[in-house]
Amino acid sequence: MKKNCFFLISVIVFVALFYNQTPGLNLSLFGLMTWLFLLNITPAVKRTPMFWLLSVTSLLSVGAFAWYGDFISFVALFLSLLLVGFKAFYPRLNVLVLPFNTAFNYITFVFRVLTPQKWLGVRLSSDGLLKKAISYVLIPGILVAIFIGVYTAASDKFASLFMINLEFDFLQLAVLTALGFFLMFNFFYSSVPKIFIAYNGFLKDDFSEGFVQRRHKGFHLLDVVSQRRSGEISLVLLNLVLIFFIIIYGIEQFGAATSSGNLSSEVHERVYVLILSIVMAIAVIMIYFQGLLNFDLQSGLLKKLSFVWIALNVLLILTVFLRNLEYVNAYGLTFKKDRCIYISFA
Repeated sequence: MKKNCFFLISVIVFVALFYNQTPGLNLSLFGLMTWLFLLNITPAVKRTPMFWLLSVTSLLSVGAFAWYGDFISFVALFLSLLLVGFKAFYPRLNVLVLPFNTAFNYITFVFRVLTPQKWLGVRLSSDGLLKKAISYVLIPGILVAIFIGVYTAASDKFASLFMINLEFDFLQLAVLTALGFFLMFNFFYSSVPKIFIAYNGFLKDDFSEGFVQRRHKGFHLLDVVSQRRSGEISLVLLNLVLIFFIIIYGIEQFGAATSSGNLSSEVHERVYVLILSIVMAIAVIMIYFQGLLNFDLQSGLLKKLSFVWIALNVLLILTVFLRNLEYVNAYGLTFKKDRCIYISFA
């Protein structure tokens, strides 16, 4: 019942804060209010360390948007509130489920809102007062209000029949009410399909003994020993190739002078190659550590080689970063670069 009250209050406050207003301090106040409501309805057993950590990030995002008011801080505020709400309602689910679960809730909003007995937490009997209020008052009232708002915006004479002040934007009020209802409904009454709960076991950091046994019984083209040997040979060769490449790359980039005309194109080419290299480096690790080798007690050498592979890729990133600093020193950032180009053409 407390959740229902907070839901209704949050929709009303959303409309009051954003009517004829642009997002600013009002959004930070609304985010703070949402977190306080969430804290009040979250049982003590669900207030895990992760919940408190995400709460700190939410409060920092509230302050950041109040100070900066830009798109980045808005995204941080929105995502942090989604995360803390997700962990408050479903503390055992992995956060990787959140994007898919959010999409599921937004898509199925229309179908879930039409079953109030589920999200209100009450059973509506055939002669119940609540069911009659929803059926006879709430739903017709919302529909009538929305269409009056649309018709009022289209006809001044129609608006005068209802003695509505022409300065009052009824259409904006209807849109804000619908948007607030949509956002807060999906926040307070989010639903997780069973398939996400079933696949949550694959996203855990620690796997049960039964899960490990099922992985061993499954079909695999190569046995564990063959996979381990293949991984060790591959990573030894890849590490040697990467060491040789870093040495040659360093001599090429820092040992010879580069003309200023080629510096810009070389910087962009290096960044593109670096991005591709990092993606491929991650793919190599995922190839060997996506199955049985995660549970192999004799894969110590393979894991050490993987750490060497990661360290060498970090060294490659630092090498490219140092070279890119020369570009920044020569041209500065965007403003200085554009000014240099303007002067050269002038």
